[in-house]
Formats: sequence, structure tokens, C-alpha cells
Amino acid sequence: MNITMERYFNFSRFGKVLAYDLAMNFPKFMKTQIGMASVIVLLWLFNISLGGFLAYNDGNTRAFFIISLINISAFIGPAVIYGDCNNRKKGYLFSTLPASVEEKFASMLILCCIIAPLFSFAALFATDTVLTSMKYIGIEGFGRYAIKYGYNFLIPGKNIYMNEYTSLINLSFGNNILPMALLTSIPLLGNAVFRKRKVLKTIATCALIGTLCVIIIIPLLKSFDFLVRLAQSIEYETVPKILLAVQLVIYLGCFAATYIRLKKVTY
Repeated sequence: MNITMERYFNFSRFGKVLAYDLAMNFPKFMKTQIGMASVIVLLWLFNISLGGFLAYNDGNTRAFFIISLINISAFIGPAVIYGDCNNRKKGYLFSTLPASVEEKFASMLILCCIIAPLFSFAALFATDTVLTSMKYIGIEGFGRYAIKYGYNFLIPGKNIYMNEYTSLINLSFGNNILPMALLTSIPLLGNAVFRKRKVLKTIATCALIGTLCVIIIIPLLKSFDFLVRLAQSIEYETVPKILLAVQLVIYLGCFAATYIRLKKVTY
């Protein structure tokens, strides 16, 4: 039994694969975050040149913009970090790693679904913190409050009112970072299925599936009377739970399909 488990998953081998991916593949993603941070800096400079009249002054607007950049980063992350995993010419580096598919897949999940979103979150909000801490900008933002209160607002029980970032940390993790880890399953599958133009093809496929659902599947389901009656009998409070269950099925299905694809990929 132990010998069989060792064949498929060994923590020592997994640790080496994760260390390799962090050293060799993750820096590619870090470079993209330099570009994302540069976008924030350029917006600041543009804002200052206009005398600070843009809506970007508002902390909530900046938070929404940064979260959007984090979502974009998470979506392109698998293609950036593991873009060569199924490449016919460069894929040998991935295929010849002395580890099982299970260990490689586990490392892929940790990097793309956990480490990459958290790194993006930290890097982009750190950029905003530095910019809002500069006196010449004169905007009350995350950085100003961090310096003034010494990050006491992160300590439970310290009810310090932050004008522009009220409950931002909790909202960002609860409503963005955690769902993002699951949402990454979709580009992860696209990265394993497509060999070229992975991001564009993944977006096009999602758009096509969404269009088919609206045009064909939903009207088809409505044609069954018992399904219509079932939908009408569902209480309003139950709808979010049903949608969450459907999303989890989709995300877990994408993870499973990615694993199967990695086991069957040929070069």
C-alpha cells in the first residue's frame, strides 16, 4: 500500500517539484506583476498631471481597479507560469521532471491558485500603499492610514474608521481572493488543453459556452414544465446556495479535467 502511494505521491519529490517551479517558473509571473504595478503608477502620474481631479482619487475606486488587475493576473497566471507544459518543443522540461503527474499537478494548483493570487494582491496593494504614503500626492488612502495608525486596523477589536478602505482587507479576501482560487480552475484547464494562444482561446471558449447556454440550453430547460415548476418552488434565499453548488461542480470539474489532460498529454 505504501509502495503504491509512494509511486503516485511522495512529499519529498513534491517538495522538490514545488521548489523547482518557484525558482524556474514563478519568476515569469512576477514579471507580469511589474507590468501591473506600472499601470497603477502611470495612472497616478496621469492623475497628478490633471491636478488630482480623476475619480481614481477615491480609495474604493482604486480598490476596485486593483482587484480587477488581480483577477486579470490570476486568469493569465497558468499560461504565464506553465505555458510550456504541453508545448511540443519545450514541453520536455515539464515531462522529464523526476516526479509523478500527481505531484506536478499539486504544485501547479498551489502556485496558480494560492501563491500567485496572494503575491499579486500583496504586490499591487503594496504599490498603492507606497503611492498614497507620499505627501505630495495628498490623498487619504491605505498608506496614510497605515502610517498614522500603525496597521492597528488589522487587529480585531480596533474599530478605526478608514475613510476609503473600510473593511477592504476582509472584502478582498472573502469576495475576491478565495473565489479567485477556484475560478483559476478555468484558465488552468485552458492552459492544459490548448497549445497556443491559450488565454485568447480560453476566453473565446467561455464566451461560446455562455452564449450557447443563453440561446439553447436555458430555453430548452424551460420547455420542460416540471423544471419550470421546480424553479418556481425554490425559495429566494436558496438560490445563492444553488448557484454556489453549481459553481463548485464546474470548478472541481475543471480541476479534474486538467489532471486527466496532464496525464494524457503527448508531445
